[in-house]
Amino acid sequence: MDVTVQTGDGWLGLDGTHSFLYLELIGENGKRSGESNVAKGGHYVDFASGKTDHYVVAFKDVGPIRQLKVRLQENPSGSYFDGWTYKKITINNGDKTYTFGGRDVESDGSVTVSAQRRLFKKLLTNFTKRTCIRFETKTDEDKDYLDIISDHESEFKKYRQNTGGLPYDFHSMMHYSNKFFSKNGKDTIQAIIDPDMHLGQEDNFSALDVVRINLLYKCDELQKNLVLYFVTVYTSDENYAGTDNKIDILLDGTSGDSGEIELESTDQVPNPFEKGSKQTFPIISPNIGTFKTLRVRMAKSRFFTDWFAGWKLERVEIEIPDRKKIIRLDYNGWLYPEGRVILKPQR
Repeated sequence: MDVTVQTGDGWLGLDGTHSFLYLELIGENGKRSGESNVAKGGHYVDFASGKTDHYVVAFKDVGPIRQLKVRLQENPSGSYFDGWTYKKITINNGDKTYTFGGRDVESDGSVTVSAQRRLFKKLLTNFTKRTCIRFETKTDEDKDYLDIISDHESEFKKYRQNTGGLPYDFHSMMHYSNKFFSKNGKDTIQAIIDPDMHLGQEDNFSALDVVRINLLYKCDELQKNLVLYFVTVYTSDENYAGTDNKIDILLDGTSGDSGEIELESTDQVPNPFEKGSKQTFPIISPNIGTFKTLRVRMAKSRFFTDWFAGWKLERVEIEIPDRKKIIRLDYNGWLYPEGRVILKPQR
């Protein structure tokens, strides 16, 4: 594979180093290539400040590349070494190009960075198919003007945002992934409704992304992307089966999910989950395709004690008016504060 290494050009030219550089590829499935020295014969490399170096490196095939491990080994010849700063490492593998943003690497240290893929053509094609927005045709010269800025931890903050009244979108292309900014390979963020849920995505728009864009630009395509569902919730008539706690749901289908939606009370029905109750909630959601599962979550209790705050859910029925179809999901079990359950249709 062709490997291009661009060393930083920082203050006083101290970004460079004389050392051994080892690279290891990590695939989407976790498969690892093993370490490879970028220099032939296993020699150390002179990475001068501001210099761009090109190498041909043999790696074991790991499929699509997700991450790159970068490790420095100090030159044993005794030359001074105090770390290295690189701006960018680019790996060309046939028709695929992977770019890895710059990092500081300490003496005899290593870092693992995620690939920043060039997916503009695929994304824009998908974008124009699903929205009313069109782009002028460009040439392959675009690659000379587009680059992806490396990650900054300062971006990992909370900001106020107008969601347009739409549900929370776990799978938005703009959402952080589970391990974003992770230094030990463990999750940094998780979905409350399901800690194992995969957050965000790199190569496509979610159903809610498309709805938000069409809503923003008042596109006619909005009518094609929204579906009205009627969700009817049956609470058991057993003693103490009801609850005043907040209940959230998420509809999941072959084309995406609805985002987490609160089943809200109304002035006419202030307590929709009382013992023996049957309440229907109209839900406007992105088209999720063929229905797969319903996730139900009970929020944290409003009270100091939780022993009496359980809720016994008998079943849920989901009606899709346009398709004249009712999906029945039986449960007949208890949920407690911060608990969740995934319901599937019976076959």
